Amino acid sequence: MSLWDVIVRRRFFLYVEIKDTLTESAPDYSLLPRKHKMHLKMLLDAVDKAGRDKRVGALLLAMRQPELGWAQAEELAEALHRFRSQGKRVIAFLESAGNKEYFVASSADSIYLAPSGSVNLVGLRAEVIFLKEALQWLGVQPELAHVGKYKSAGDFLTRQQMSEPHREQTEALIQDMQRQLLERVAAGRNRSTEEIKEWLNAGPYSAAEAKAAGLVDDLLFEDQVIQKAEDQKLVRRDLNRYKVAEGFWKRLVTRRRAQVALIVAEGLIATGQSRRGAGRRMVCGSETMKQFLADARKRKRVRGVVLRVNSPGGSALASDAIWREVQLTAEKKPVVVSMGDVAASGGYYIATAARKILSQRNTVTGSIGVIGGKLVVQDLLRRLKIHVDSISGALHAGFQSALQPFSADERDKVRRHMEEFYRERFVPKVMQSRGQSEDRILQLAQGRVWSGEEALRHGLVDGIGGIREAVEEVRALCHLPSERPLRVVLYSRKSSLREMLIPELGSAAWLEGIRDLAHILAEEVLALLPFEIRIR
Repeated sequence: MSLWDVIVRRRFFLYVEIKDTLTESAPDYSLLPRKHKMHLKMLLDAVDKAGRDKRVGALLLAMRQPELGWAQAEELAEALHRFRSQGKRVIAFLESAGNKEYFVASSADSIYLAPSGSVNLVGLRAEVIFLKEALQWLGVQPELAHVGKYKSAGDFLTRQQMSEPHREQTEALIQDMQRQLLERVAAGRNRSTEEIKEWLNAGPYSAAEAKAAGLVDDLLFEDQVIQKAEDQKLVRRDLNRYKVAEGFWKRLVTRRRAQVALIVAEGLIATGQSRRGAGRRMVCGSETMKQFLADARKRKRVRGVVLRVNSPGGSALASDAIWREVQLTAEKKPVVVSMGDVAASGGYYIATAARKILSQRNTVTGSIGVIGGKLVVQDLLRRLKIHVDSISGALHAGFQSALQPFSADERDKVRRHMEEFYRERFVPKVMQSRGQSEDRILQLAQGRVWSGEEALRHGLVDGIGGIREAVEEVRALCHLPSERPLRVVLYSRKSSLREMLIPELGSAAWLEGIRDLAHILAEEVLALLPFEIRIR
């Protein structure tokens, strides 16, 4: 946009490009070039602001196969729907699209596909890799136990295929999420769900096939799509040049404005500080979360907290420490949980201390149960001709050692400790949070995962919504009038010098993955999602 455009305040269309990763927390600062990353909250704020901005006539969304979860896709689709409700047009441009990209794009008025692109709208599929025989071949023996019929976190190490409970809950989750995909696409493309089912069964589609079937409105290059927007007497404004955050002077003048703290619990839950783990995945450190929550608790201008949970759980010890800090905060000011793509096991555990819990329909949640144990590498070392000698000062001194299996007595102790955490800590916390009987919670527990929509039906969450709705819940709990502006303050960790200098670990990711896994498995009891769900 030229200076003249700014002076005469010409109307424009907002160009939003989404590629690579859509992060929950603020992207880490780096001294070196790295992959493009966008913050979900910033993106949602930009779309909402553009919907209210009289200068914005349309929004052009260019999606380049980004890494985003199903709950993120749902939240973005809702933001586009709100934008359109202001009487403004949304245009989607796709280079190629899978289920998630098309799910989001179906909220647009028009969908354009690159002439050489494709649409892989083929329905949802869950995949679980099982390593039992590979570990046997290596000489690694998993000694794992679980509490809960559906708690199958260790099955990928101890089995060759899904157990019946594992298959049952996965099929139910897939069916529920696919129904939501059908309904979203049907509503967006003005078709029946039966027609969308036929689309799924006939996929994947080449560009020509997608146009012929009605999945897209036309086949155009991106410059042609941009020209269509410009033909409406709108000039282009890129998202990075569209001011969303408040400037210094406005923040100074409105410094007494009521605040809502946005704290993100993202990644595998572990003790210590939050950090980037294997493959740049977040590790949610209990010490960092405690510091953030304590700071929000003591600040007078912070009227409430939105705790964004996007975690499969992890260490029971760390989860309990975070839960306590959430409880202390909720005693002083409202805490509302906003669930992201997954808030299960330890992720659900920490949510139970909040005043209210909101999830997206596609959130994976629940998994109320625990696992415990260790991986024994005794046979592996023997095959490698590595010899280990040891001296023990007491009967169970080698209890956590990976060099020997559990004795029968030690195995019983692990089981008792897991049962104790499950029965005396996890289940009672859910009972208190949900106001339901022990029998009812035990029916919903057993390590079973639910979609957010099913979790609402069973009373495990209070409502459907994202970050925006969670902020409004805080407003209501604080009895603040709807016309009173609120400032959302995102708490973010500081990147280490190593992370700034080495933004991507590349081939070293697997080494850090082993370190993180070993760190978590050192805990006696784990509150971890039954399995890593890859739904695509």
